[in-house]
Amino acid sequence: MRERAEAMVLASFAADSHALGAHGIYDRNEIASRFGRIDRLLPAPPGSPDDGRPRGSFTTYGEESLRVLRHLSNEGRFAADAFRKSLGAVHPATNALPDLAAAARLAPLVYLYRDDIAALTDLAGEQASITHSGGRARTCAGLFARVTWNALNGKTPRAALSSVADSFEAESSAEIAELVRQGIESASSATTEAADRFGQGASVESALPLTLHLIAKHEGSLENALIENVAAGGESAVRGMLVGMVLGAFHGREAIPDGWASELRAFKEIDSLLEDLEAAHVRAEMAGTP
Repeated sequence: MRERAEAMVLASFAADSHALGAHGIYDRNEIASRFGRIDRLLPAPPGSPDDGRPRGSFTTYGEESLRVLRHLSNEGRFAADAFRKSLGAVHPATNALPDLAAAARLAPLVYLYRDDIAALTDLAGEQASITHSGGRARTCAGLFARVTWNALNGKTPRAALSSVADSFEAESSAEIAELVRQGIESASSATTEAADRFGQGASVESALPLTLHLIAKHEGSLENALIENVAAGGESAVRGMLVGMVLGAFHGREAIPDGWASELRAFKEIDSLLEDLEAAHVRAEMAGTP
């Protein structure tokens, strides 16, 4: 499982960097004419929300996940107070980022707590609450923690989504469960049609079902899922990180396109931090407290 857990983290980071070149562009025709089929890492284009960031860099969402990874490496566990302090002035107020941003930065947390689904689910919600005051951010973080854990443990992404949707409905999270079902059921449609239906924005109503559409429709290919994601336009980075996390967890490292991970500007740091995190994971296993 360690190899797929590493792939989960790297795929999530690679997805963010892959989205950098077109993130925030809503006109799909503009994306197609300027970039063609985006099957490589690109720098942020002039005038974009991330203007000036070079090829292999992260958007704000990727930087958030890197903060989580650094925190877990430093502490050997998730410590809410220390994480809150590590954010410093980055988040002077809650809800500075959309609700799904709290779920998009989850991959390092799933890596460390992959042997304890109860702790993982609780901590996923706890870390979301540090930067988001609304309950939907916590709910979505818990949802993706469960889906990714199931994918790591061998469930197909679509089966993982369906089982989590059932549990959410039973737990009275009817709004989220319905959005999950809409996303899964839209897998028979083209991704452009799903984007038109749900919207390309970062709200839960738009980003959640479109993200789940991408996972369900393209569960057999991480590369196709991420390429279709950026082609759909809009807030593609947060969607991409979630797609990369789930499909990377299921398929492993071979599913990440050549160069997408190794060409990340932070690749060496991420690799080193994952080694530290694995040592913490082994210590927790030996102590019986994952």
